[in-house]
Amino acid sequence: MELMIPRGGRIDYALLGVRCDELARNEVCVEMPGGGVDERRWQSPLVMPPDEAYIGLPNEYHDAVLDGVSVVASGIMAPSTIRIIHAAHAVIGSNAAVFFSAARIVTALAIADDLSDSALIETILREMKTAGAR
Repeated sequence: MELMIPRGGRIDYALLGVRCDELARNEVCVEMPGGGVDERRWQSPLVMPPDEAYIGLPNEYHDAVLDGVSVVASGIMAPSTIRIIHAAHAVIGSNAAVFFSAARIVTALAIADDLSDSALIETILREMKTAGAR
């Protein structure tokens, strides 16, 4: 999920990719990459100058991602491991709130039963609206 939200004169940006694996245990686990960020730039048309994006998930956004996953997954997700396998952040446009929203959306999409275009759009809009009320 690559997310770009215009906010007046600035743009909020986050990219998260997840993989879900079923577990034999009775819990939902979240695994995130450690070690901060990569020095490689991430090229995306959603990141506009003067901002720059880099591969990785800075430690300062880990709690927001955990919170976003937890809010959506708690009580409705089968026991599984949610692995954050891709992440990118913008130097200026990224913040905890946009990573919270991205985590909510990507988790809701990962557990969605209906993968039709209309259902996916509805899921994204619902999660964006709900995340904005945070």
